Amino acid sequence: MSIDCKPHIIPGLAHQQVKIPVSITGNLVPDPKFFKLLGPLTMGVIQKKVADEFNIPVRDLIYGNNSPRYSLPRMVSMYMCEKYLKGKNLTSIAIAHNKDNHSSVNYSRKKVEGFMDVYPEFRERIKRIHAEIRRHQNSTPAFPDKWRHKR
Repeated sequence: MSIDCKPHIIPGLAHQQVKIPVSITGNLVPDPKFFKLLGPLTMGVIQKKVADEFNIPVRDLIYGNNSPRYSLPRMVSMYMCEKYLKGKNLTSIAIAHNKDNHSSVNYSRKKVEGFMDVYPEFRERIKRIHAEIRRHQNSTPAFPDKWRHKR
């Protein structure tokens, strides 16, 4: 049985093409290193989840101007990073979002919590992002069932 490598798009890594071994029959060959592609929760993963929810590219979330279309998702992303990445200091979170210092993260937390108190639809949007992040944390293996090798 010969193995062919074809490029596939991996969920969560849509910006990258990864070569995955595929057998002649089209079934994926199970390889443990591919089950770790999603890896641990990082700032990049959180930024991607938030950008997807707000329907903007990640680069605009990070480098976009200060209009509400980009600044609100950026604040939500900083809020989520602070909430889920306990080992990161606030300055590193701010720098990853193209901000200068930790006060931007503090401001974002206060604004997001205030918006959640006032706007129920915004609170629901935050809950959806929380669910996506938790789904990422609990996702092992990284591949959907349809990609698994059938025995």
